[in-house]
Amino acid sequence: EVVAPAWDEPIRHRCVDLSAKGLWLQTSFPLPVGEVVVVCFEPPGCRLGELLVFAEVKRRIANFGPARGMGLEFLDLLAYEREELAHLLRRAPAPPTIHWSELAAQLLAA
Repeated sequence: EVVAPAWDEPIRHRCVDLSAKGLWLQTSFPLPVGEVVVVCFEPPGCRLGELLVFAEVKRRIANFGPARGMGLEFLDLLAYEREELAHLLRRAPAPPTIHWSELAAQLLAA
């Protein structure tokens, strides 16, 4: 969830890229670059539970399409939280190297 001054309540977004320094959210409501927000999320397998951090919008794509969204840089992630994220990301499986439609076709053919 993201809390922003422009919104009345927290809004859920889809995180499509995560690093120890920030994340990319796919959203129909990308905020202006420079806007500071509060991000609340719990990465799968995180031993710390839910993380609550301030983040700044560093990049936005406002046009329609699958890339529409905003890139957020974490501002106050503590060292141990950053290390936990890095640890989780090292263990995460690599994304598939083929397009999802090709993978679906292979699975249907099996």
